[in-house]
Amino acid sequence: MKTAETVEKEHGRIEIRKIAVSAEVVPHLEWPAAAQVARIERTREMSGKVSMETAYIVTSLTAAEAGPERLLGLSRNHWAIENRLHYVRDVTFNEDRCRVRSGESDALLGAGFHEAKRLSPAMRSSASVKSARPSKMEKAITCLW
Repeated sequence: MKTAETVEKEHGRIEIRKIAVSAEVVPHLEWPAAAQVARIERTREMSGKVSMETAYIVTSLTAAEAGPERLLGLSRNHWAIENRLHYVRDVTFNEDRCRVRSGESDALLGAGFHEAKRLSPAMRSSASVKSARPSKMEKAITCLW
């Protein structure tokens, strides 16, 4: 079993990520194209509170293609992308509060949110998404509940 660990100290918190990777169980999995499995343990300390989380992954990347360090980085990058996209949709557009769930209306509304984000100069700027203010168009299509 190969392992790797990262420690990040920023934004008033300490985050430790540990990964353990193995290919030993792959022959016993009924998972097409699986090459490795991994367990990622995340520990976060912020304001004296500690939270722990464990995630398991199955990947088609072989050990030669992605060792523990790379898999840990790929996992981290995946969540960075998710968080950037969903922050805009959830906070700016209040998408989580939206209760449109019938027929295809939720997909259409999601497409509208995505298009407003794409068209908005504030959302395309290199400035932090969190500091960008919603445009008039974004305010106009914010979901009301």
